[in-house]
Amino acid sequence: MLNGMQINERMISKYTRNLVDAGNGAFNIMVLCWGPGHASAIHDHADSHCFMKILSGSLEEVRYEWPNNVEPEVLKKLKTKNSCCSANEIATEDRTSDLIYNCQNDTCPNFRGKSDNTEHREQDGDQDYDANKMAEIGRTSLEVNDVCYINDALGLHRMENPSYVDGAVSLHLYCPPFDSCRMFDARTGKPTDIKVTFWSMYGKKVKRVIEANDIVDSQE
Repeated sequence: MLNGMQINERMISKYTRNLVDAGNGAFNIMVLCWGPGHASAIHDHADSHCFMKILSGSLEEVRYEWPNNVEPEVLKKLKTKNSCCSANEIATEDRTSDLIYNCQNDTCPNFRGKSDNTEHREQDGDQDYDANKMAEIGRTSLEVNDVCYINDALGLHRMENPSYVDGAVSLHLYCPPFDSCRMFDARTGKPTDIKVTFWSMYGKKVKRVIEANDIVDSQE
């Protein structure tokens, strides 16, 4: 699969994302090339599953908790605003179970008022981001052939090449693929929506930076 991907020092002079296989829209396989000392921003994975293997060099994964005022998509799906606990077949009469949470449906017997984080998300205007939002929860050093996994339920992360001399190369599988994600300011926790782009496709340098949704469109 990687025979057509010629990796050389020029390609790893900066951090690049190189599409290897688009998986007919079901997944993306990418080779990421890291220049000495280069790192990604802190980012989420748009509710996708991410598997990574180190092909050469070494990388360090730094994981973070989600900022208190930002909710991952995976949790939004589990507790949709105004959904009722009775829809999940939870008996409203059973007050002893910890599963009976503060239902956000104001017509439900379990409604006890809007939760603080729900009220915060519904406020208009800028949110109160501060330097305490990005809490580091772990670091893992990854060497050749090491494999790691992350999704949004596990937190946020950034990847960095700890060497200021050698480059590194990693193989990534994203399922399902995504064309945008959020990066987070390490100082404030404030998220910014960004487009996913490619530096090369199938071993060939593209004439312009290609956005991920262009790949999906080309396969339809």
